[in-house]
Amino acid sequence: DLSFSYEGPELRQSDGLVFMALVNMARDFKVGTAVSFDASDMCQWLFGYYDGPGRTRLRQAIHRLQHALLIFEDFSVQLAMRFHFPSRGRWTVMLDPEIVKMFKRSQVVWLDVELRKSLPDGLTSWLYAYVEGQTTLIPQRVDWLREMCGSEATDNRSFHSTLTRSLRKLVEVHVLDEGWSIRDGVLHWRKALCGAPRVA
Repeated sequence: DLSFSYEGPELRQSDGLVFMALVNMARDFKVGTAVSFDASDMCQWLFGYYDGPGRTRLRQAIHRLQHALLIFEDFSVQLAMRFHFPSRGRWTVMLDPEIVKMFKRSQVVWLDVELRKSLPDGLTSWLYAYVEGQTTLIPQRVDWLREMCGSEATDNRSFHSTLTRSLRKLVEVHVLDEGWSIRDGVLHWRKALCGAPRVA
């Protein structure tokens, strides 16, 4: 049973991207629970640039992950544990073995990091995670999506415009089927049959 509650700071989408990268490194490269990386390489890979603010952005994201707790029935784990970030040399983050195992054995939702990196932060990346978390997409009220994604749109028209752009992008990367439509405030959509391709 993987049921748990969350306690900690409100995490940003970029924090989720950093966490995905760390878990993927721990899973794919068999480095155990210690993830070691060059900060400049990681910034370039995740954000597309490296400078002082980029380095700070990465460090602050990992600090927020350190304060994020998943609380299970009889234990709790941090999303990130000990973090070494020297001014020179490689950075190292410790991940709890239970966190790595949980994601390693989960076949329900495993987002493609390269595809996620290619998507703009905001509604598009939020919808990508939402779509991948569903077995089948049922018609969904646009008002509900607006509320759940935390949109700051002040009216339905501006949200509809952003939603339309996001849906078109997800069709372009083969996450959604191109036959979606919005009728009477309800989004009718379905997942792409072929699934999203890996992004080079």
